[in-house]
Amino acid sequence: MFGLQMRQLLKRESLNQVRDPKEFRVRILRQVIIGLLIIPVFWKLDGNSRQEIYGMAGALFFIATNQVMMSLQSAVLAFQMERPIFLREQAEKMYGVAPYYLAKVIIELPSIIISGVLFSCIVYFGIGLYPNVWAWLRFTFVILLLGFASSAYGHFISILFNTPETAVAASPIILLPLVILGGFFTNSGNVPSWIAWLQYISPTRYGFESELQNEFSFREDEIPPQNNPVNFLAFGLGYAAAMFLLVAVSITLRILTILLLKVKVSKFQ
Repeated sequence: MFGLQMRQLLKRESLNQVRDPKEFRVRILRQVIIGLLIIPVFWKLDGNSRQEIYGMAGALFFIATNQVMMSLQSAVLAFQMERPIFLREQAEKMYGVAPYYLAKVIIELPSIIISGVLFSCIVYFGIGLYPNVWAWLRFTFVILLLGFASSAYGHFISILFNTPETAVAASPIILLPLVILGGFFTNSGNVPSWIAWLQYISPTRYGFESELQNEFSFREDEIPPQNNPVNFLAFGLGYAAAMFLLVAVSITLRILTILLLKVKVSKFQ
């Protein structure tokens, strides 16, 4: 039953994408435009001076924040636009909540991957990141996981609120503390304990650290330790651990989204 529902829902979602490709095109165009705007602002920060290193850290934080914001905004209305149809079909017991949500996630993946790879190709060598294919692949993987995790936040917010206006208004309020505690504006080791827990659910935090760890692990022999932003920002997870936690945040949010959907459906039945 689950497999049949998944196949039918995937087919329907695919047809919807083909009939109305506007969202896909907007996501691609937005990434290309922002990538082209980033290049002149952070042009060739490949030197080892303190100013260039700080500039590179700022560029990487902006990139991480941008990926979070763009993916979240693309997903925050995903459920809101289909809410009446979804609730009616749930009342008629046409399919389960889990296959419905998983089908939407799977169909969204190609746009996240294509837009993320395009963005990475545009900005990576333009701003002077380490010229190495393996470093670029690792950087691109960060971009893709940031997009996946942030869309999970967008879906959760979309389902949490009952109207599109409320979801759109609430998303920056939810996003702001996650960005502020992303590790760039304040040292992660100096955040007060009563609010420090927010950094552990921040995709910006894990994405930013992954980008820094990736870039400066290749350059640690070229710059003094006191100038390495990984050190003075007190990032100690490492690339692999930060990426693992980014995946964990994404999976946890998607499980919570399915559970929240079930609660919402039960209230209307």
